[in-house]
Amino acid sequence: MRLASYLQRDAGDLTGGRIPGEILLRAATEGAAVPAGFGGEVGTLAPGYQGDLICFRTDRIGFPAARYTRTPAPDLLVERADAGDVEFVTVGGEMVVRDGEVLLVDEQRIIDRMNELAEDLYKPTAEARRRRELADLMTTHIEEICRRWYRIPVDRPVSIMNTRSAPGT
Repeated sequence: MRLASYLQRDAGDLTGGRIPGEILLRAATEGAAVPAGFGGEVGTLAPGYQGDLICFRTDRIGFPAARYTRTPAPDLLVERADAGDVEFVTVGGEMVVRDGEVLLVDEQRIIDRMNELAEDLYKPTAEARRRRELADLMTTHIEEICRRWYRIPVDRPVSIMNTRSAPGT
């Protein structure tokens, strides 16, 4: 949701043209339920729908309180909330996260197992090692090309730059 709110803004005007948090939340819940195959089952708190709910702590999201007194709660959630702000989550009415801790699985056991598997999974092949060596050899040349570009003054907003218009042209 946060990425969607950022992508539609003009880089030169971060306050104008923004999508309200309520619309983004609705798109991510009700709007996402249908294409995900759960239309009419999830996505809203209404009779006949599953009781999925995420409760956020607002002490950090809305801090300092005087700064955010007029900011709508959905905007605060989209702009400022992260996983550390989750107080609890229910799915189908069953508590699955409490005080930020997942209740249905042993997270540490999963992390440990993933770390074990990652050693084999991410072991570089001979080809990957050779590509890394070539990249290391090319790095100084690429850095020099980039340095030349950075010396050219940019006289327009970055949001309108693309590969067809070099800085200063």
